[in-house]
Amino acid sequence: MAGSCSWSFVCVALLACLLSSLWHADAKLAQTHDYRVGEHKPTLHSIAEEVESASDLNEHTLQLTQVIFRHGDRAPLDLLPLPNIWDALETQEWKCSPYKDESLEAIGILDNCRLSNLTVLGEQQLYYVGEYLAKHYESLVESITIEDLHLRSTKVDRTERSLQQLLHGLFADRSEQFQLAVRSLHVHERPTKDLETMWPCEKYYQLRGPALRAYAVARSADFAAVAKELELKKKFIAKFIEGCTQFYFDVEQVQEIWKPYNDKIQHFCASVIGIDPKQELPESYDVEAILRKFPRWGDLYDVLTGFMSHSRDLSLSAFDLGRGDYEAVAHEILQQMKFLFSDPQLIRWSSGDFLNELYLVFKRHLLSSSRKMYFYSGHDITLNPLLAALGVFKEWVPYGGFVALELHKVGDDSDLYVRVLYNDVRPDNARIFTWKEFQVLCEESFPATNRDQCNLVNEIPRGSAGSRPTTPELATSIPARKVGGD
Repeated sequence: MAGSCSWSFVCVALLACLLSSLWHADAKLAQTHDYRVGEHKPTLHSIAEEVESASDLNEHTLQLTQVIFRHGDRAPLDLLPLPNIWDALETQEWKCSPYKDESLEAIGILDNCRLSNLTVLGEQQLYYVGEYLAKHYESLVESITIEDLHLRSTKVDRTERSLQQLLHGLFADRSEQFQLAVRSLHVHERPTKDLETMWPCEKYYQLRGPALRAYAVARSADFAAVAKELELKKKFIAKFIEGCTQFYFDVEQVQEIWKPYNDKIQHFCASVIGIDPKQELPESYDVEAILRKFPRWGDLYDVLTGFMSHSRDLSLSAFDLGRGDYEAVAHEILQQMKFLFSDPQLIRWSSGDFLNELYLVFKRHLLSSSRKMYFYSGHDITLNPLLAALGVFKEWVPYGGFVALELHKVGDDSDLYVRVLYNDVRPDNARIFTWKEFQVLCEESFPATNRDQCNLVNEIPRGSAGSRPTTPELATSIPARKVGGD
């Protein structure tokens, strides 16, 4: 009996030691990677002694601002076979400014607007963003010279046009001569995506696939969420079947109106749904097989957003869908992105280089006090990971969404702060870093990468990395583009 008690005591002691070591290991890991799902929060310095309130950082302490924004509203990048989509396309208010390419008429234009183009609504959005920023930076906007401006955009028409519209609203009260000078300013662009740090590099897409599979595994334990997602998928599968059936009977007429977008839909209907205009209409559908080839939530979200933005009644009634369906899709894609951005490596490979470029602009300014205002016209895939790195990612950045990084100096040169404003310039909604904290964020948490290494395709196949579906049929049915980069 005594022997068994002694043995039990030893077992309990060993178990206690093991649990203690595990707890310390977890604690150490938590200290090393203090991240929450979707909310990487850098440790903020207590500024009570140096700055009494956030409002103490104002136009008088402002040294430099860098504004990064997403282009304005646009037509969807592609189409999916939702019911009545062809009629809906003809009734939407997708109007764009005239484009130089006259050949656009051959590939389906609605009021001078093709898919992916910036719309008139998008142009208005950025003009209003410019006006909004003009009020916040009133003194700077009134006094700034052409030499104090730096403009940059990705090499995409909608971002270039968005930049011009923002500047138009920003300097609406300046002289016509100044506005003409602004329009003639050189816009810096990188010649290829490989060199453009406002796009994620190849490494991000290689790592995203395994991360999404990990997300699926982690979420599988939440039976309610899985059941809700499955129900939503089945609802859209029914919509796709209805849309493909309509396409089956109207294929000739559709081809005359929308070429080549209808070819993509035809391939989707044939390879994913099982409806091929060259064959008889199937009597039944393999829902399980369709579920395995279900399109990415990002693609569906993009299509629905385009119709939501430009329909006359701000609804999806043409597809017999409601706002709740749209919000459910938006929820799914947001949950995925929050999970991805809980991984600091994915943040680094998607925005680390760009964040460090912004950091270097601040450093150069401290040495030479050069330009005062920098504007960067990009995409959701530019801002989402950047917001995650700064600890302010809470939503999929909307069209026209912006983040401003301001460098402030309070008192002597050692009191430097970086204020982050996201879609709201009110001081109480700002996130403030001391200069040292911002240095640590850029140099240690998310250091710059070697761009060549960043874009190096390693042994992970691109398809399996999640940049596009792994199913061969679906990979050709939906264009091989990067989700969320537009």
